[in-house]
Amino acid sequence: MPKASNKKIGQHRKPVHPNSRKACQLQRGAHKKEKNQIRDAERTVRQNVLLEKLQWFHDHMDHSKTVHSREEVCRLIEEYLHRFDEELEQIEIINSIKHRRGRQHASRENSIKTTLELEKNHYMTGSGFEVPDLLNAKHCKFFKAWNGDSKYLTAIKLTTVKLKGDLSEKDKNEDTSIAEDKSKDTEDLSNKDIPQ
Repeated sequence: MPKASNKKIGQHRKPVHPNSRKACQLQRGAHKKEKNQIRDAERTVRQNVLLEKLQWFHDHMDHSKTVHSREEVCRLIEEYLHRFDEELEQIEIINSIKHRRGRQHASRENSIKTTLELEKNHYMTGSGFEVPDLLNAKHCKFFKAWNGDSKYLTAIKLTTVKLKGDLSEKDKNEDTSIAEDKSKDTEDLSNKDIPQ
């Protein structure tokens, strides 16, 4: 005769007490799932922004060159920072029409201005503007061959570029201290007797 199973029938349908360990476990699981969904959504947004930026640079770069100079990359960045000029002009024209109440497309205009201000700040004074590495021939060749597929985003080498001639105080101090250390080392070597 077969043995009866020890499973409790209908256990999963039984209501859970709100202060029980099972309720806490279910709450933790739901909270973890919610956090993962938020994190995945943020990652997708960041990835889409990076994809649009790389696609823009891919479309506007000179494909006949094997490597680009720093000045050419800076020129591309300047063009990239002015990519919304036409759209802002259109919004301005719409807002200048008489007999209109309020500002049309105000949220879009604000988001564009905020984005441009942040990007210009990174490029002019901040940590640098992140662009595909067009200064290296190997990375430039790979980027030219890229077909715009998002699965190759992690394979594209990125580099940060600051506005030319903009050295922070920390960099200036490091440069002068390195130069001073080198001059001290050469003086020490010239003063020492070299055994023959």
